Amino acid sequence: MSERPTLAFDFNWKLTLCVVLIFPVLVKLSLWQMDRAEEKIQLKADWQHQQAQAPLLFDPEQSYPEYQRVLLKGEFVSDYLWLKENQFYNGQLGYSVIMLMRTDDGAHVAVDRGWVQGSPLRDFTPEFSTPAGAQRVTGALVTPSDSKLIQEAKTEVKAWPHKILETDLDVMRFQSGLALQDKVLKIDADSPAALTVQWRPINVSPAKHYGYAVQWGLLALVLTTSKADHEAAYTASETAKVAAAARVTRDGLLAATDFYALSDVSMSEETTTASAAQGPDFERNKKRSRRNFLMIVAVAVLPVMAAYIMFFTGIGVPGNTVNKGELLGQPISMEALLPDDVWQTISADKKWRVFLPVDATCNARCEENFYTTRQVHIRLGEKSARVERYALNLDGAAGEAYLAGIAEDHPQLKTASVDGAQWREWSAPLAVYKEDRDNHFYLLVDQEGFAMMVYTDQHGNDLLKDLKRALKYSIDFQN
Repeated sequence: MSERPTLAFDFNWKLTLCVVLIFPVLVKLSLWQMDRAEEKIQLKADWQHQQAQAPLLFDPEQSYPEYQRVLLKGEFVSDYLWLKENQFYNGQLGYSVIMLMRTDDGAHVAVDRGWVQGSPLRDFTPEFSTPAGAQRVTGALVTPSDSKLIQEAKTEVKAWPHKILETDLDVMRFQSGLALQDKVLKIDADSPAALTVQWRPINVSPAKHYGYAVQWGLLALVLTTSKADHEAAYTASETAKVAAAARVTRDGLLAATDFYALSDVSMSEETTTASAAQGPDFERNKKRSRRNFLMIVAVAVLPVMAAYIMFFTGIGVPGNTVNKGELLGQPISMEALLPDDVWQTISADKKWRVFLPVDATCNARCEENFYTTRQVHIRLGEKSARVERYALNLDGAAGEAYLAGIAEDHPQLKTASVDGAQWREWSAPLAVYKEDRDNHFYLLVDQEGFAMMVYTDQHGNDLLKDLKRALKYSIDFQN
């Protein structure tokens, strides 16, 4: 009598190991994002509670909770000044100004006075005023964030103001030689010493954290589902094999006794054939399940690994761009340059614009750029309504006379007169394009009034391609 077949269990150790290693990580990430969401909700509640309270007179001997509103009485120490880089306000690059205040009882508190506009130039130093004498300053006490990726070095400062990337009180204590308090005062917007106050206690909303938690949870669910589907397919196939093997055994016994042998053997042959056909299907399903599982793992892990490598090594970061004009290192707002009425018109009527600086001695290159930009504007066809050309008059009455002389050839050209000193200050980051007077250039300005690309000797088709791409991927405010 033959041995009774049994149901086998396929232990795929590679698949199981991947699930065991990755599933807890995905669950942990999901729970971590939920914790972050709860933390942000609590921070927001604390912030709102403190904002509703009257400020307390600051006592250096007392420990204060996060976001506690206090009143400082004292004077600013002008000897020390830190400029925190890469701070943005309304799309403009700038600095957060951090100064020390010596309170009436001798304590030193770091005060974040707010934002001032910066420049793409590394050696640029912003100008602002600091009130002298006794001051009364209110604000919220905040513990600086501890960034693991950006660490300030404890180096002596050779010249003030000193530019930093992170607010590190230990480093600031070392550089100033003073015993600073453990929190930074984020100044209120209505305090006399406030600049432009733009800080927010919460940068990422709780809703986003909950969204990330759902994302990681779904990845964990898909991972386990893929493993379960693989095992279910294998179990179903093995069950069919066991049933087929049992029938073969029965057919053998019946054939030995010559009882219904012919019919049962025929049935056995059909069953065996069906079982044989089941085998390749199972193998295909098994390979498909393994492939699906590996694809899920790749989708979850490879982007994180690629981003990590690109961020810390620079490998894979594209060096080329599709634009034909030359991108400025940092977009520059036209607000500080243009007259108020022109800026208000630009702000209200959101279009792409080409600005051509010109004086009374417009040379051949200058005239060629006027002609080129006009032809490009015409070639835009129905999209030309979303683009304007502006001539920036830099030479007073003489410049106005020149522009009046070409008005007939350029009927849609708009003009704006700009003070020479303002132009020199505003265009300082563009000094590389102004070294050669013959190297006339013009600027492409986006719908928000920021100069973003510069053109010198590019062909008209280059400007046309850039404008078509800009119009394609930007909002049409004219409809």
